[in-house]
Amino acid sequence: MIPPVTYIIQIGNSDNKLPQEVWSLFIDDLGKLLAAWKMEIHFFGFSNPAAPWQNCCAIFGHPEGRDELEFREELECRLAELAWKFDQDSIALTYGYTSFIEAVS
Repeated sequence: MIPPVTYIIQIGNSDNKLPQEVWSLFIDDLGKLLAAWKMEIHFFGFSNPAAPWQNCCAIFGHPEGRDELEFREELECRLAELAWKFDQDSIALTYGYTSFIEAVS
């Protein structure tokens, strides 16, 4: 059996290109994109608010009932559109198979 796929999206504003109001819209749009697929989100969090940069990370599993390659292509397309909308050079996407390592005594 093929293990489940896990996706990690990372966005940032380390170049301070986005003012706070626009950064918050960027994060909101990412959240809406993920919510539209009704997937199980394992983590959606942010860098320390006192840090001189802003980062956001979302970790989620593959949506049930979707072909893996088809979903990945759609996700990459939507992320490219989101990057363009918010004048970003790129959005980091990592994906791979998740293995559960069982405890031993």
